[in-house]
Amino acid sequence: MTVQAPPPRIMIIDDTPANLTLMQEILQTHGYRTVAFPNGTMALAAVNENPPDLILLDIRMPEMDGFEVCRHLKQHPLSHNIPVIFISALNETEDKLKAFAAGGVDYVSKPFQPEEIHARVKTHLRLQRLLRESEQRQEVLIQELPDLVMRYDRQGRHLFISSNIKEINNIQPSDYIGKTHRDLNFDPAICQFWENALETVFRTAASLETEYTFSGREKPMIHHIKIIPEYSLSGGIVSALAVSRDITPQKKAEKAMLQAKEAAEAANLVKSEFLANMSHELRTPLNGILGVMYLLQNTSPDTENAEIIRLGINSANRLAHLLTDIIDFANLKSGKPHVAMEDFDLQRVCESIHGLFALTAMEKKVTFTITKEEPLPGPLMGDAARLRQILFHLVGNALKFTKQGTVHLEIIPLIPLPVAPHTVRILFVIADTGIGISQDLMEQIWEPFRQAENSSTRCYEGAGLGLALIRKHVLTMGGTLSIDSIQGKGTEVFLLLPFNLSLSSQHE
Repeated sequence: MTVQAPPPRIMIIDDTPANLTLMQEILQTHGYRTVAFPNGTMALAAVNENPPDLILLDIRMPEMDGFEVCRHLKQHPLSHNIPVIFISALNETEDKLKAFAAGGVDYVSKPFQPEEIHARVKTHLRLQRLLRESEQRQEVLIQELPDLVMRYDRQGRHLFISSNIKEINNIQPSDYIGKTHRDLNFDPAICQFWENALETVFRTAASLETEYTFSGREKPMIHHIKIIPEYSLSGGIVSALAVSRDITPQKKAEKAMLQAKEAAEAANLVKSEFLANMSHELRTPLNGILGVMYLLQNTSPDTENAEIIRLGINSANRLAHLLTDIIDFANLKSGKPHVAMEDFDLQRVCESIHGLFALTAMEKKVTFTITKEEPLPGPLMGDAARLRQILFHLVGNALKFTKQGTVHLEIIPLIPLPVAPHTVRILFVIADTGIGISQDLMEQIWEPFRQAENSSTRCYEGAGLGLALIRKHVLTMGGTLSIDSIQGKGTEVFLLLPFNLSLSSQHE
């Protein structure tokens, strides 16, 4: 059995009782339900309680005219989509334009004909029905998406939100409609984020993409958010559509892959250092053996002993060549790599470092920030991969030894020297509020396999290779590295690296 929908409900607002009665009779004759109000204040209150399907609105009314009533209707999320047809004795073009500007969809001049009223009401109800059906089809598609979809008005009120919002908090989707994040008692930081983002989109009329970390029901979630302005037929921005995707698994996977990569690299570096050291240690006694055998060769041995000595010298030389090859390979892996010279964007390097450590800082509840003294030069020419590796270790160490407080990376371009106008010196300052380092242990931290040996640092994992290797990389790149630290207060690392201006920058 098919359930028939109730007839459309029409609201009539007019301060003349005769007009109210006449229009009610006309509409009821055609089967419409009607409700009538003599002024705008009463009508607005009724709309908020039970929104009608369409509104017939007079213009000339005491206290609040029809234009002001319509503007109020269009500003409220529950009524901004209700079609408003103006009915007035005002017949000037200026009045009609003013009515459409206020948000009206049609205009009927008095005295009106009953057939005209019915025709216009019927037409706009049909258009409204088609619009709702289209929105419903769109909503069905949206609900199938894994992303969270939201629509906002200029005041930041929710006009629509997909049902999967329940995965983030316990608020029902219907409770969002018509309310801002502050109305829903969200965390002030989240409220400020949405207010700033939406204000930017409405002001600039441009899409905005960003990442934000939400608290979630059980654990923090990192979302990629894209906010798109939506336009009316007249060309004005009427709302903003936000699509939010949970990228926490990707971020964690990236972090795990990065940790695995760094662990493999660290293990490889340890192996290479060990191989290089052992190769040197083996060469020392081997050289002694060769020396003794050459001395025996000069003692005029008989034929049999001379052959034995010759075989021994040949074998020792083969072993010496093998050790030389091993040392060369170890040097390539452990401290004497080739420095690449390629164009790169320092801004992108900063963004990659921030992206890599945002999740770690969030999990430790440590504030991690990067500031840059503008303008940054660019593009530069140098070894971007090695720069990333150096900053990764230094920022990683700062976060590792900071339980609470802040870790801050500041990037300062220095004035070029007159003798090298195309060389750009960049100072990187990594400051943290961690455990610090005692002065008597400052020199030891540069040595491989060494860490500050005291009770406050034994709980931190690590083989003690990081700073030793990073110092080698910095020296290879022609830079300097220094540390200033106060135990129990924090540490500042000063990294100064030279880069060349790219050829395109030199010609500008």
